[in-house]
Amino acid sequence: MSETAGPAPPRLAVVAFAATVAVSAALLFAVQPMLGKVLLPAYGGGAAVWTAVMLFFQIGLLAGSGLFHAVSTLFGGGAAAAVHLCLAVLGVLLVPVVPVARETGLGPTIDVLATLAAAYGPVVLVLGANAAALQAWYARAVGQAPWWLYAVSNAGSFFGLLAYPLLIESAFTLHEQGALWVRAFAVCAAGLAACAWMALRRPARRAEGGSGTPVLRLDWLILAALPSSLLLGVTEHITVVVAPLPMLWVLPLAAYLASWILAFAHPEGAARCGRLMVMALCLPVLFEFQQPVISIELPALAVALHVAGLLGAGLMAHGMLAQRRPPAATLTGFYLNLSLGGAIGGLVNAVVAPLLLDRAIEYLFVFGALLLLVPVGRDRGAKVIWGLMAALVAFSPYLAPRRDGTLVAHARDFYGTVTVIDTAGQRQMAHGRTVHGFEWLDPARRLEPSSYYHRDAGAGRLITTMLELRPLSAPPMNAVLVGLGPGTMACYASDRFRPTFVEISPAVVASAQRWFGFLSGCGSPPVEIGDGRLRLLARPPGSIDLIVIDAYSGVSIPVHMATAEATAQFLDRLAPGGAMTVHVSTPHFDLAPLVAAAAREAGARALMLERVVENVPSSWITVTRDEALSRRLADEGWAPIPPAARPWRDDRWDLLSAIRR
Repeated sequence: MSETAGPAPPRLAVVAFAATVAVSAALLFAVQPMLGKVLLPAYGGGAAVWTAVMLFFQIGLLAGSGLFHAVSTLFGGGAAAAVHLCLAVLGVLLVPVVPVARETGLGPTIDVLATLAAAYGPVVLVLGANAAALQAWYARAVGQAPWWLYAVSNAGSFFGLLAYPLLIESAFTLHEQGALWVRAFAVCAAGLAACAWMALRRPARRAEGGSGTPVLRLDWLILAALPSSLLLGVTEHITVVVAPLPMLWVLPLAAYLASWILAFAHPEGAARCGRLMVMALCLPVLFEFQQPVISIELPALAVALHVAGLLGAGLMAHGMLAQRRPPAATLTGFYLNLSLGGAIGGLVNAVVAPLLLDRAIEYLFVFGALLLLVPVGRDRGAKVIWGLMAALVAFSPYLAPRRDGTLVAHARDFYGTVTVIDTAGQRQMAHGRTVHGFEWLDPARRLEPSSYYHRDAGAGRLITTMLELRPLSAPPMNAVLVGLGPGTMACYASDRFRPTFVEISPAVVASAQRWFGFLSGCGSPPVEIGDGRLRLLARPPGSIDLIVIDAYSGVSIPVHMATAEATAQFLDRLAPGGAMTVHVSTPHFDLAPLVAAAAREAGARALMLERVVENVPSSWITVTRDEALSRRLADEGWAPIPPAARPWRDDRWDLLSAIRR
């Protein structure tokens, strides 16, 4: 079969294959955020659920590609098509509208994987193999190279990712979204059947399914893995360090998918253009990463710089990959390698790097590795020069001094990197640009509540007011504080106030215990590691006097703790006269109307206190069903909040509706 263009293929075949490829890719990328939202209330730990969902689909993509390649190689294209279509029919018949959460007793990650495997097993095998299957069928049906369909697939992926938050998420409940997705998958299955029929009515061609091609090729794996890892590294850097804004993840993803589209449309030109971009941008990217002068003054320019570096690296690597693609008759093994390479890149960032590195510097390691591709095919001198440049970029985090203060420590876990620095008379705990609190270095003020937790800020004023209203003969107030930070609020502990902290990040707990004195100097209150909502629901109704929720200061919002259902559950855990206070000092989201709407639905009143204490602005909302406490807070300056038209719910919420305009 020739790889060159021949007579124009039938228009019906072009439309059928392109539409099926695009729908399949869009379904694959739209279902992942939907399932993450479905499972979030059951398993908690937002980031853990999202990652478990992505891991399931990465495993599924590999399994689907591997299955199709194996059956094609061993039994031929007809058998592979039969197995593929049977799985599609099973998926249509068995996939639920909304999966039912399962418990295995092996932890939430395994629970999520088991839940999705039981509900979406056949579906993910089909979606995982569709790219290879449809392109193999197109080559057989039309007799021409199918690589343009890979560009269509990436465009469909990007549409699915954007369509979900922009069009679907706010318009439908999760149950409605699930029903819509099941119907769309049925349409996709019908398209698969039509495409398979067009292919199988033509005789099989030589080498169909991949014989003569190695199962794994190192160059394919490397060229697929490096840009995949760089995508995650760039995304984390710009959304945490440069400009922590909602939806910013779309830009690097767009650059990554665009590099695939352009590389398979014009392999030589893409590789050449990408090489020039990487050569021009490697030093600016390195300088901006180490000394973020641009991101401080012009964050938009810094974001553009990092995204351009990703685009150039992707064009170079994917262009080289496209130049190495095999004949269309052996493409199933090629796509198996692409799937495996992409999964390896993701696992490096999600699993390997957090185990080996104490901070998120894998971005520069991978960018340095990509620089080694620049001199491929050139003389020895060029290889030496770019080898030295790659080493400089990769190891620069260990060479450059820090200019925003004295680094005390880094700590890293699944939930991010915690940085502890001494600056301007303070010891700060930060995650990227989000400061989670500080401790005064002056020994006389060391245990003084500071920052958002000052005694004159919202939470401090509420504790004082509740203690004044509480009879002296009453037992100590039982408080549960979700979100530890440096542990500042431990110093409210007394014989009348007994706090217990709940923190999901082990790195935050370890940093607070080792580098800050609040916990050890204020009675060492209990600290539980786990998801805040699940930990609160484990307590009996009426057992808590005060709930403090301090989990919304960054760009990542644990939405499952801000829904109407969660608010009602938390209020039911309060004793008579109890209250819940929520820290909403985030510059990115306007959460106050949503909290007020949830409180109204739960039969409670929401009041907000906004203050600037020692140059630190803070906003706290108190929710209570106690009329006496509400009147007292109103007298002290807490203001009512106009509620949103509707609160977030477990089955219907979207971050775009809460972004500050």
